[in-house]
Amino acid sequence: MRSARRPVARRRAPNTPLVVAVALLVMSASSCTNAEDRFCGMLRDEYELDDLVTAITQQDQRRVNESLEQLRALQDEAPLEIHDDLRSIIDTVAAAVRVITKTPTADGKTVPVDLTELNQSLGSIKTPAQHVSDYAEENCGLDLNP
Repeated sequence: MRSARRPVARRRAPNTPLVVAVALLVMSASSCTNAEDRFCGMLRDEYELDDLVTAITQQDQRRVNESLEQLRALQDEAPLEIHDDLRSIIDTVAAAVRVITKTPTADGKTVPVDLTELNQSLGSIKTPAQHVSDYAEENCGLDLNP
């Protein structure tokens, strides 16, 4: 007597394009979160400007430049919705610090600062500062205006 043979169930190959699309979607969603987390972490570390204040107090031009570079790195990580606002703030802070400390740029150049333009910049950063503050509170859980 011949034994009944069971049909062999064939395993379907996964729908490769669908699997790849889902994987990319998951990775892109997590990378957005990671970029925001990275920015929020950097903002949390830098917003009080402790390193910059210490460098100014100690008249340490090298550390002043390092602190300003840290702020530029923060700007580089900023989300598009506040990137220009943060750039305006950092440009103004950097110019004010260079006037006060007479610190040359990181590459040793002394860049003259137009004091009239600096005064105008100082007067015009209220709105960009509020945008950054609102973003920090909503997305980072960070109150920049305690």
